Amino acid sequence: MILFSKQNSTYELDEYDSTIDYLLKQRSKKFDIYCFDPIYTNKYTLHMVDLTDKISNEHMELYSHGDAKKLCYSNNMWVGLPLFQKYSILYSNKNLLKKYDRRVPKTWEELLDTGKYILEKERANNNTEIIAYNGFFSDLNEFATLYEVVYSYRNTPDTKFPGFGSKEAIEGVKMVKHVKEEISSDDIFRADEAFNTITLLNGNGLFIRFWDTNIPLSQTYYITPMPGKKEGINASIIGGLNVGISKYSSVEKREAALKVIEYFTSEKVQKEIVIKQVGLYTGISKLYDDEEVCQVISCSMVKEAQSIHRAMEHINNIDQYSNRVNKIFNHFMFGKVTAEEVMKEIDDITRIYHISLDTNQSKIIFIIFILLTSLMLIIFTYIPLHKEIKKFYSFFTTDLWIMYCLGYIIIILSEFLQYGKLSKTICLLRYSSILIGISLEMIPIIYVLLISFPENNKYSIYLINHKYTFLGCLLGFEIILNILIFLNPFTIMTKIFQNTIDNKNFSYCVMKSFFGNMMIFIDVLLKVIMLPVILLLIFIEWNAEEIVEDIRTITINIYSNSICYVMLIVLEYLPINVLYVNFSLHSMFIMFSCLSNYVFIHSFKIMMSRNPEKFYYPNRTTINPSNNSIKPENNNSTTTSNNLNSKNIITKILDYHSTPYSTITSTVVTNPS
Repeated sequence: MILFSKQNSTYELDEYDSTIDYLLKQRSKKFDIYCFDPIYTNKYTLHMVDLTDKISNEHMELYSHGDAKKLCYSNNMWVGLPLFQKYSILYSNKNLLKKYDRRVPKTWEELLDTGKYILEKERANNNTEIIAYNGFFSDLNEFATLYEVVYSYRNTPDTKFPGFGSKEAIEGVKMVKHVKEEISSDDIFRADEAFNTITLLNGNGLFIRFWDTNIPLSQTYYITPMPGKKEGINASIIGGLNVGISKYSSVEKREAALKVIEYFTSEKVQKEIVIKQVGLYTGISKLYDDEEVCQVISCSMVKEAQSIHRAMEHINNIDQYSNRVNKIFNHFMFGKVTAEEVMKEIDDITRIYHISLDTNQSKIIFIIFILLTSLMLIIFTYIPLHKEIKKFYSFFTTDLWIMYCLGYIIIILSEFLQYGKLSKTICLLRYSSILIGISLEMIPIIYVLLISFPENNKYSIYLINHKYTFLGCLLGFEIILNILIFLNPFTIMTKIFQNTIDNKNFSYCVMKSFFGNMMIFIDVLLKVIMLPVILLLIFIEWNAEEIVEDIRTITINIYSNSICYVMLIVLEYLPINVLYVNFSLHSMFIMFSCLSNYVFIHSFKIMMSRNPEKFYYPNRTTINPSNNSIKPENNNSTTTSNNLNSKNIITKILDYHSTPYSTITSTVVTNPS
């Protein structure tokens, strides 16, 4: 069994982490036990053994209460156990507070007021060495201090971390900068650990923010958590050193490693060695009720502390992230950039944006889709009931018309799913609604075209007699494909940018399952096959007398829809890094598809209803596929049909295309010439 720790590796924290990261990603068996900073717990979760069922329940119960779980528990597993814990502390000078009859500050306002008062008094007595407040914004600790400040400004003790972009965060950092300007300085706030350690030891500090230390300071300072926005709220960053077992360790070595971890994290070792000999804090909360322990460390501070662990989502490299945050924050703390600008930029590093109604652009698109949906619903309900207009919609029977309109309505409604936070269910619904909507739009068209074929044949006759069987099979196949897609959920991926000023992070849907991708491919392929079939039938039936104007408007609509759907597919694979550009393009193609349907078909029909004589066709009759008695053939047409059968397929198609015929008899009408 081999232990990997700082003592047998590189010293710098980020280098130490990168070494562990490299070894674990390589599935190295060189080390069995790893000691690591708790800020990397989430990162190492996939590579560590879950200790939940590997160590006795009695032992795990020691760490199930208090702060240990915050440091070691991730993704529903115990990644490790704490060898020791660290706390950020406010050291308040006992002598100075007693001298001026002031208490340990409970709020930031009180810290400023007390610090300002004592600083003025001491300087009046020629004490120029006093440091009222150190800030502790050194390069190594700045991120932790900033995190703690934001947490200290939450509104209630039970409130979670409010976020860097919150009003609480802006209020908190403004207060700390005000404290710096009133009772401290840039140089003191930026001072390193050595300067702060010396200040603690020589007693020149009034209020010093620092980590807990094994140097006995309880005689000189009150040891408490950092103050909060108001009384009853405080803050303390917790850290320490976790110990975990590599998942890639052999079974034999793993058993030995478990015994080692149980020994070092046992109650006896934690009390006698970690606390009494080394002077560090433990993850076993019950020990803070032990009188012997409380003589060595500040049990009251731990019990009082409202602690928080720096756990960051969507961050792969927390060292790079914290350095970036520090660099941005310095523009406010030591520069002239406003708190609002700086905190928004910091918040944008990890914030995942989604489409909302917060921008004028998204509001306009939302309103347009509401109007489109309303328009489609009006068309859907009004036309079948209006006698004067209904007769110009002979291409579809009422049931097919309902199916056709329903397809467009579902496609429009799919765009409303673009709004709000993404989830696996939303991803499935977005894809399925578009795929099903397109099918509902295309199936009625292909059915009418098949039964309107120029010649009688067994297929068209079968479709006339088995209309709902045909529709049910195609729709059933579509539904089955979508159910199979539902069984293979999408993965939510996140696009993270380094430059969050020009680009905003966002989530998107990805189907990682091979089977799921195959189902989507088959579904799309089905529609790709249907498209040329529709276009071929349109070409053949170009001169069908009863539907001649429908053929032409549907042709335009099919081409416009095809362009839109192709562009939607292309959009899925284009590396567009701007969320609202992607959203706007997607919405534009959907809107164009729906509006073209209205403009090219419905507006034309309304014109016909107002000027029927201009669009009058003497043979116009509503197609009734259920009526088989209207299929007689005269001798002349039979002769023509036999002549056509003797020609090759291309010639027959061209003849169908150029020869007028009636869909009532489904026979070609021979030109007198």
